[in-house]
Amino acid sequence: MTTTLGIPSLRSYQLAPARAIMTSVIEQRGLTITVEMSRQSGKNEVSAQLEAALLVALRCTNIKTAPTFTPQAKISIRRLIDTLRAAGVRPRVDDSHIVTVGRSRQVFLSAEPTANVVGQTATHLLEVDEAQDVDPDKFDKDFRPMAAANNATTVLYGTPWAETDLLNRERQRALELEQRDNIRRAFIVPWTVPAAELPAYHHYVSAERDRLGPSHPLFTTQYDLVPLPGKGRLLNPQLLAQLAGAFPRRSAPPLGATIAAGLDIAGGTDDNPAAHDRTVLTLGAVTPPTPADPLPENHAAVLHHVAWHGEPHDRLIAALIDILTTWNVSSLTVDATGLGETTAQLLARRLKGTVTPLKFTRPTKSELGYSLITAIATGRLKVYQPDGSADAHLFWHEAKAARADYLPGQYMNFYLHPNEGHDDYIISLALFAHAAANARPRIARGRPAP
Repeated sequence: MTTTLGIPSLRSYQLAPARAIMTSVIEQRGLTITVEMSRQSGKNEVSAQLEAALLVALRCTNIKTAPTFTPQAKISIRRLIDTLRAAGVRPRVDDSHIVTVGRSRQVFLSAEPTANVVGQTATHLLEVDEAQDVDPDKFDKDFRPMAAANNATTVLYGTPWAETDLLNRERQRALELEQRDNIRRAFIVPWTVPAAELPAYHHYVSAERDRLGPSHPLFTTQYDLVPLPGKGRLLNPQLLAQLAGAFPRRSAPPLGATIAAGLDIAGGTDDNPAAHDRTVLTLGAVTPPTPADPLPENHAAVLHHVAWHGEPHDRLIAALIDILTTWNVSSLTVDATGLGETTAQLLARRLKGTVTPLKFTRPTKSELGYSLITAIATGRLKVYQPDGSADAHLFWHEAKAARADYLPGQYMNFYLHPNEGHDDYIISLALFAHAAANARPRIARGRPAP
């Protein structure tokens, strides 16, 4: 689409959604259109050029919303202003959220749950940016009615996240309507499409695929544009297969190895310590990548598990210090949430410079889960062969049963359903992967010697 504003033409893969949106606007069709393009491939450029063209060509009041005003809506305001100025148009900004050209206005609003936006009306275009992060009920109640009075076209932009989010819901509706009237409404542009036109983009996304692994949730959603199940298993069969190592369990560390450990603390109490889960310590060897590795991250091999159930706190601390000292652990990550905070502090005093306490919040646990998936998917994390022990049985049970909930904001929570047991071993594994990533291997080459 070569614009009349003198701004650069859109690329071929941007033209189809731009033309569909403009046709719906001009002909007052009132369509609801979804535009999903892989990250950094130009969906925001499509939006800004459409907004600029309509401000110049029509007398209109159009509306755009985003999950937050700061920074997301502000970024869109700046992008529109830059697009207009590049075309020689000098816009005015009113009340910090309205871009005005002559008698036309582009209004920017927040879609945060507490935002008061009722009463706004779109004459031609209603846009939702990063629609996967906008609450569906908020959209239905406060924003969708803004298009009603003038049969305005509604456009939802974003990259998919979970099957339960607003963007995927509207994508499915658009696809259903396409089957009825053959009018295209759903535009899905995975990364391979812009990569065919842009060598630099191809290089960047290929590197991301190598870094994360092709099945990583952040890659499959942001680049392949495949939504995740709202609830599903943390590790799919492919990841479980990749996690399995070809080396035996060891009850003592290999000579000269760099050892990392992850410690998940049981949630029991001194009054009833056996009523809750286990304390699990995961121990393993860490080596740096070889020159042939495409990524600079460490490799890690889980060599041993030690678990306690109902152990009094003073005896547990003594046992932990003895094992961590015997294994000469150089990097230990401890779940310092709740009762684990005291244990982490005591261990940090005895093992100076070794302990990293990690308190679980939504962001920190989400990042821990993603890092675990990345380490497995890229072949940098392996676990010893099953040896018939209770540890091995419980570990693989948890690895197969662990669930993941994919939440707004690209957060993820992983856990086991209470009917399927506790998550001690899988949490300990994730903490071990964290410790291994932060370890400084003593050996400059090779893999862990099982």
